[in-house]
Amino acid sequence: MPMTITEQALILRPPDSLIRDRPGLGRMAAGLALRYAHRELVTDEQLQAMGAALWRALDADAALERARAATGLGVLPLVIESSEPAVLQLPWETLHHPALGFLGLDRAFALSRRLGPPPDAAPDPEAGPLRVFLFTSLPEDLAPEHARLDAEAE
Repeated sequence: MPMTITEQALILRPPDSLIRDRPGLGRMAAGLALRYAHRELVTDEQLQAMGAALWRALDADAALERARAATGLGVLPLVIESSEPAVLQLPWETLHHPALGFLGLDRAFALSRRLGPPPDAAPDPEAGPLRVFLFTSLPEDLAPEHARLDAEAE
């Protein structure tokens, strides 16, 4: 039976200074990336260590429990949001909760990333006349007096 995704996401906002404050995270992520690049075996224990370190950095135990209680049986979207691209490049897919395991693998969660806060709503369009600029082309081999321009083909 398909599960419904709840509209209310749990937005996890790691600090933009996360990599500066916790340089071990950057080193662990770089080490994992190198292992993958060199086609070396990456164990579940290595992924779990990375994910557990990321979870500890978020300090979101209470927020997750509140969101899970509000979600019930639905799928809870987890959004990692940061305005710092280097923070978003960390391997958030390895996020590992002490009791729930890998959150990216759990059917109760949908994990995604987002750059910065969402933009404000677009302003309403101005009232008044609508100005339209139309640009067309006329092929050189078309006889202007005897042929018509096929606008759909052009």
